[in-house]
Amino acid sequence: MSHTARDRSRPVVLYGFSMTAVGETGLWRDLREAPGALRTTLDRAVGFDQAAAFLTRPEVRRIVLTGNGAAYYAGFAVWLAALAGGPAPELVAVPSGVLLAGEFAWRDDDALLVVSSSGELRDVIAVLASSPRPYALISAAADSTLARGAQAVALQHVESQRAVTHTQAFAGGVAAGLAVWARAAGDAGLRDALASAPDALARSVAAAEAWVGPATEPLPRPSAAIALGTGPAWAGAVEAALLLKEIARIPAEGAETREGATSAMFGLTGPEHLAVTLRSGEDVLLENARHGLVRRLARERAEPQRRSGERSRRDVMRRRKSDAHRVRSHCRTVRPTLGRRPGGRHACFPA
Repeated sequence: MSHTARDRSRPVVLYGFSMTAVGETGLWRDLREAPGALRTTLDRAVGFDQAAAFLTRPEVRRIVLTGNGAAYYAGFAVWLAALAGGPAPELVAVPSGVLLAGEFAWRDDDALLVVSSSGELRDVIAVLASSPRPYALISAAADSTLARGAQAVALQHVESQRAVTHTQAFAGGVAAGLAVWARAAGDAGLRDALASAPDALARSVAAAEAWVGPATEPLPRPSAAIALGTGPAWAGAVEAALLLKEIARIPAEGAETREGATSAMFGLTGPEHLAVTLRSGEDVLLENARHGLVRRLARERAEPQRRSGERSRRDVMRRRKSDAHRVRSHCRTVRPTLGRRPGGRHACFPA
């Protein structure tokens, strides 16, 4: 039944759960509060100017941003914004595990920026204990271990966290990181875009609640997934894959759109596999990836029929070769008694 023809009085069921029940989960309740938490973070802007000043000191030539999990992905979004350039120092994003393993070559002109909603990221605490250095922090915890040792703390606001995943913390970490970077780089356009982010997030949440049930009701429960995004949506794609793993326990990979279209999507081979695409404005790469995925799945569905046809053709050819072999063997057997056809050519007369 099409979505338009579906009986609207019948409750939408998503993988065995009514959407009414899904909407009352901690995850969705946290998500509905996210626009308000984001607005509070940006309106208060606690520590944003101080963090930007710390990162743009005259002796700083490179900003090393680190975090773990969703916090690292929030920092990843800042790194993507930094690729646009500007007068601020170079910025690199490095997972905290790389720093902990001692595989990162620090420079004297580095400034460290840590993203940790709890302010208790053990990897960074251990790194700083063995090799102390000044740092700025983006966090929701003003009285945390990392906050107490930071030269500047950019605070994000988390209204609540009912779910096991950090929905509000991720959104707030992205916003706080971009706000600090906008100040460091003098990017007025980025600051204006951030001002509209809470309203944009509210519209997206409302649209998602109206869309997700009808769009997913006819789909089988996924056994694997990929998430694709271009530009800033790349950071959203890796976070979306993390949510699929943390919440739905679905193996998932997040990738940049072009990379996903040429590598990650080759793991999708059937209707039980899911592709999630995150759009950021007009995205030609995303459209190309979508068409490529549709063509690939069509080929995958046709492959069993093609292979069956090839097997049938091979069986026919094998029988023909076998028949020809039997004829040749017979010819060799009766060659001494072969007659001659007109024109002098030998002829083999099967028994």
